[in-house]
Amino acid sequence: MWVVLPDLNLGLEPLKFMEFSLQGTTQGCVIGRAGACVVNLPAPERYAVHKLIVYGERPVAERAKAAKDILQATVLAEYFAQSGQARAFNQAWRDALGRGPGWRRRALQGQKALLRLAPELGIPALWKH
Repeated sequence: MWVVLPDLNLGLEPLKFMEFSLQGTTQGCVIGRAGACVVNLPAPERYAVHKLIVYGERPVAERAKAAKDILQATVLAEYFAQSGQARAFNQAWRDALGRGPGWRRRALQGQKALLRLAPELGIPALWKH
């Protein structure tokens, strides 16, 4: 199901599991030629975990997007690991795992892909259940 915004010359397809990223949002400002616009931004830890979940949802034709999902999740997970904020990431991770077997399967599939890319992020503080 696509949503078309003709004024923006844009077509959007809602991602599955998006409600996960929409919990605990904050606001930010985007500045462009036409001025400033206030936008809602997902919490970075929830955004990272969401990227792990949707990684496996991408069809083969969208493998480039799937690779981008894992790369984005990896960068954010690395930030949380190095900044001493692993607990925030871990809370989002545990929330996702607790939402049922489908969520858990997808999250673990994304985790496996992330750890292939960055095995040094296998630190227990990020992933404890």
